[in-house]
Amino acid sequence: MSYILVIINAIVVALMAVYINVNERRFHEMSTSHDRTGQYIENMVRNLTVDISDDIRRISDEQIAEKGQYIENMVRNLTVDISDDIRRISDEQIAEKVQNIENVVRILTVGISDDIRRISNEQIAEKGKKKNGFLVRLKGSLENQPKGSDVIYDDVITNDGVGYNPSTGIFTASDEGLYSFSWTTTTQGHKNFFTYLAVNGNMIARNHAQSDTLNSSASQTVVVHLKTHDKVNIKVHDDYVGLFILSEGWSTFSGFMI
Repeated sequence: MSYILVIINAIVVALMAVYINVNERRFHEMSTSHDRTGQYIENMVRNLTVDISDDIRRISDEQIAEKGQYIENMVRNLTVDISDDIRRISDEQIAEKVQNIENVVRILTVGISDDIRRISNEQIAEKGKKKNGFLVRLKGSLENQPKGSDVIYDDVITNDGVGYNPSTGIFTASDEGLYSFSWTTTTQGHKNFFTYLAVNGNMIARNHAQSDTLNSSASQTVVVHLKTHDKVNIKVHDDYVGLFILSEGWSTFSGFMI
């Protein structure tokens, strides 16, 4: 709208300028008596033209400035609103992301801490356990051992944890847990030596060594769960006398905690 007003006013000024030029020529053609009047009119028109031009420029500049200010205010307000929305959305999204990360870290930290504590407790418990394991054999061969008697392996090779007693032939568990035991019996030809492994006097597994001609060996392995102070040993079969069991490393008894 302001540009249209400027154009219209410019056309008016141009027409007035044409009018002035025409009248100037007419005034020059008049007699000298009218020169002073013509000059006066020319000055009036010039002054009027200047005033009108100034008004046009002032109005145009004010309107343009007003429109520019209005547009500038609109853009500023829109920018502020958009910036506020962006900051609000960004802050909310960042806060949500940070909270999610904190939750994940917290869960991982708790899980890792629990694992560390559990592993540490297991390691402490494991360290606290004594290493129980033994391997024993006979110093000399045994003959005619009574039914149900204890076989005493009196030559100790290994006895970690000192669970085995070479005087009685009995192993005593110092910790509850899973244990493995093995024993081998070797007898002469035409002899036999039947044995079994007992836990607290109760038969768990048997071993049958017998030969009609040559020496014979028999081996057995068991895995049992023992409580603290449970006792394990090898005994002669309750129904048979132990005729002969060979020493020199041929007959052994061993066990350890798994």
